[in-house]
Amino acid sequence: MPTIPHLSLLQKTFAKKGLVVIGVSTENAAEINAFTAKQKDMEYSVAADDNQKTYTEYMKGQEGIPLAFLIDRDGRIAWIGHPLIMENVLEQVLEGKYDLNKNIELSKLMKKLNVELEQQNVNGALKIIDKILAINPGNIQVASMKIYIFFKKNEKDKALAMTEEQIKKHPDVFGFYSMKIRILKSMNKEQEISRTYDQIINNLSDKTEALNVLVKELIHPKNGVVQLANALKVAEGTYFKGKFTKDINRATAADNLARCYYLIGRADKAVEMELNVIPLVKNDPKKLEQAKIILDYYKTALHLGKKIK
Repeated sequence: MPTIPHLSLLQKTFAKKGLVVIGVSTENAAEINAFTAKQKDMEYSVAADDNQKTYTEYMKGQEGIPLAFLIDRDGRIAWIGHPLIMENVLEQVLEGKYDLNKNIELSKLMKKLNVELEQQNVNGALKIIDKILAINPGNIQVASMKIYIFFKKNEKDKALAMTEEQIKKHPDVFGFYSMKIRILKSMNKEQEISRTYDQIINNLSDKTEALNVLVKELIHPKNGVVQLANALKVAEGTYFKGKFTKDINRATAADNLARCYYLIGRADKAVEMELNVIPLVKNDPKKLEQAKIILDYYKTALHLGKKIK
C-alpha cells in the first residue's frame, strides 16, 4: 500500500515539528496488530475503531478511502483529502501559515464551480474560477480549467496567453507545456511548437521519465503523424542534457534516441547509441535481451544499407 511508506516518511520528517500520524481501522485490535507486525518500516500507530463511531462521524459526506483528515493545533479539521497529496498543506499547518477561513471559502467556491461545470455553464464557471484565482493565484488545477474553457470557446489567443503566463509562474509543471503545444497545433504555429519543445528540454531536464514518454508519443502518436524533427530534438535533449537519477531512465533515453536515428535513416548512429543501452540494463535479463535484439536489428539494417548502391 503506497500510503503506508508515504505516511511513515511524513511522520519521520515532521515529528519534531509536532506531527502525530494516527491510522484508523474498523478492524479489531488483534487484526490490526497482526497487520502492523508485517510492516517493517511503519512509523505511526493505528487505532481500532471496531464500533465505527469515528468512521461514522468523520466520513459523513465523504467518498473513498484512504482519506486523510489534517487536524490543526486548535483541534480543527484544517484539510481533508488523499494522504499522498497532503504534504504542502501539512507544512503550512505546522508552520502556522495555513489560513483555515480562506481555505473554507475556497472549498465552497470549488463546490459551486463543480455545479457550474456539470451544468455546462462556462461563463458562470469562469466567474467562479476568477474568484478562486483571486484568493489562490497558485492553484494549478483551476488555472488549467480556465485555459481549457478558453480553448473550447475558441478563444485561443486568451488560452495561449494564459498558458504562457502559467509556464512563467510554474516552469516545472509539464502539463502547461502540453496545453501550449495543443493550442499551437490548432493555430498551425509550427515554429512556436518547435520553440516550446526547446523550453521543455531546458526547463524540465530533471523530469527525464516524462521526457522519455514524450519522445515515444512523438514517434508513435495516436493520430498516426510521426513528428520526427521534434522527436529527435527532445530525444537528443533528454539524453545529452537530462539529469538522470536512475539507469533505467538513461537507458530508455538512449533507446529512444537510437530509434530516432534509425527513423531518419542513420542506422550507424542508431547502432552507436543502442550500444549505450547494454551496460545500463545488464542487471535486468529481460531488458538486456531486448536491447541486444534491437541492436542486432539496427546492425542488420546498417549492413543491408551498405549493400544498396
